[in-house]
Amino acid sequence: VTVDLKVRASGLTARVEPTPHVIPPGSRGLLATYTLEDPKTKPHCGYRYSWTFGRSIEAPDTQAYALPFDPSRPHPITQGFEGRYSHRGIFAIDWEMPEGTPVLAAREGVVVAFHDSATEHGTEPAFLDPTRANWLLIRHPDGSLGAYWHLMPGGVKVMAGQVVGTGQLIALSGNTGYSAGPHLHFEVRSPIDAYVYRTYPVRFQGGGIQEGIQTASNQRSVGSASPDRARWSLIGWLERQLLR
Repeated sequence: VTVDLKVRASGLTARVEPTPHVIPPGSRGLLATYTLEDPKTKPHCGYRYSWTFGRSIEAPDTQAYALPFDPSRPHPITQGFEGRYSHRGIFAIDWEMPEGTPVLAAREGVVVAFHDSATEHGTEPAFLDPTRANWLLIRHPDGSLGAYWHLMPGGVKVMAGQVVGTGQLIALSGNTGYSAGPHLHFEVRSPIDAYVYRTYPVRFQGGGIQEGIQTASNQRSVGSASPDRARWSLIGWLERQLLR
């Protein structure tokens, strides 16, 4: 995870490690130390931190990704990279597909986290809360994260920490969260810091896919979620869980 820490202290000298700070999976990291200035003075201290999944990378490698579904059963692209409906400024793809369609890993990696208890969908602002959507994150060998959104309730078929291979069944598509219709949203991303992440224009295997993405990027879709706004909500939700 990537962590940002801010501290305040009275009667103490605080030494804070440079942030953002990256803590590898399954480990602990020292973020700050306090030293008492005067034993006769009552010290006070406080802190606030934010975190998000993943670590910052310079750029992902150039490996071509597999489609996140059975290529023998194609699904129309309803919105491509930097689409005008809800992908402004982000490189993400929406495929229209019936609920319950098998979702396959577009690349090998390790399951970082998931949420699959959401049951509803809508386009009201309340549905931007990531707890209202079902999603899955997979960390790839280059450090990037593959994000799969709007999955079916109970539709995640893997566990956190599980190693998955390209083309492996990982979930069932759905229509949860900020969405106007059944579809799968996929993006590859990494955090810039604990608050904001960047997405990448990945390349897919198979002819014609990139052209389809570009064509869809120039169209307005009504079946897409809004991950550009949802990413801020996700960070806020994670922070609220930690501060409980």
